[in-house]
Amino acid sequence: MEGSVFLLKGNVKSLAPLVIARGKGESTDIELLTDKEGRFFIPGTSFKGALKHYFEDTYEDKELVSLFFGSHRKESLAFFEDLILKNEHITSIRDGIKLNEYMTVEHSGKFDYEILIPDREFELNLFVRAVKDIDKIRSVLKTIIRELSNENIKIGAFTSKGFGLLKLTDYKLYRFDFPSDIKIYFNYLKSHTLENVKLDSLENVQTLKEKAPRVIFEGRFEIKNSLIIRKQDIHEEADSVQITTNDKYTITGSSLKGALRSRALRIAKTLGISKDIVDEVFGSSKNSSKDEKEKTKPKRQKARLIVNECYIEKDYVISEMVHRIKIDRFTGGVIETALMNSKPIWHKKETLNIKLELEDIKEAYIGLILLVLKDLWNEDLALGGEKSIGRGVLKGSYLKIKTKDGEFEISKEGDRLNIKGKEKLEHFVKALKEYKEEV
Repeated sequence: MEGSVFLLKGNVKSLAPLVIARGKGESTDIELLTDKEGRFFIPGTSFKGALKHYFEDTYEDKELVSLFFGSHRKESLAFFEDLILKNEHITSIRDGIKLNEYMTVEHSGKFDYEILIPDREFELNLFVRAVKDIDKIRSVLKTIIRELSNENIKIGAFTSKGFGLLKLTDYKLYRFDFPSDIKIYFNYLKSHTLENVKLDSLENVQTLKEKAPRVIFEGRFEIKNSLIIRKQDIHEEADSVQITTNDKYTITGSSLKGALRSRALRIAKTLGISKDIVDEVFGSSKNSSKDEKEKTKPKRQKARLIVNECYIEKDYVISEMVHRIKIDRFTGGVIETALMNSKPIWHKKETLNIKLELEDIKEAYIGLILLVLKDLWNEDLALGGEKSIGRGVLKGSYLKIKTKDGEFEISKEGDRLNIKGKEKLEHFVKALKEYKEEV
């Protein structure tokens, strides 16, 4: 027996809602996957698949990635155990809707799904068997540890809406070298104790070389007046209240992404460029071609834009009940039994930290997101429900854009707007306007 076996043990914490589904449930359209005891777990296959996909998209050495994770021709060197939930199993139900370009709900566009709430911890056990190219395998392991520790790995459904974000904590990398450690290795297999097993610190090991990095948009906003992303619950005091996660008010990734996509469609139409760019950035589950023959062919596009969820502490906003009535437009009187109430959140001292991640493929994509964020910054794009009565409008105060060409900043001090890297930002918008020449 020759070579080495590596064992990576640690805790993986979920920083956002998790959805790994078993399919349609009795009470929800999407039900979580659970074990025989009814507790959620992350299948090793799902975890491995998420890592493999991320590495294939992010790093240049495809042969090494294929060697480590396997392919249809090669067996994987890595074995991923199921990640078992260590703390309490707590779930929630969220409602979803599908919006069209006019910000109205599409026919049959209502659905609901079960989520595992954030701050859940899972036990990670990853085995790697290497006979040759051991230093290369160590470089992959160091890269996995770095990416998980830096909160770059997402898993499950709705990842482009901020779901499935994981973070590695309290990890150790054990190493067995053969034939010298064969007795220690067999003792571990028998007793599962790690006494006398040496640790690998991965010192002087280089991580894998990245392709072009993602573009990161980080912005600070505040609520101009009020906002509500509805959660309807018969146990609540109002007909609709602001959705919460772990007792924090939540700007859901799906609501934010839906609003951004709708505005992106309007911008593309205004500029007279192909709407295909919106599908390329935000993803698509259907063929949008006008050609009748092409419509019959499935055209699915994975989203290149990831929209993270935003959380607000309850003490930082005001939550007050609002009563409303429905008026008969012919008589001007109140329609009977048409009393409604809702409980939105109102501006106090909150800061909404909005983070978007964009796969850096074309400069036109960056230009499109810049124009959408400009409308959000300038109070011209609303989020959530009850927009017709002024809710959901945000005001921007700071925006940072990180690209392979450097960092650019936009900040507001009173009525003064400060822009760092204005020429380059205008170049991205110009690339968007010329996008029709690339199609």
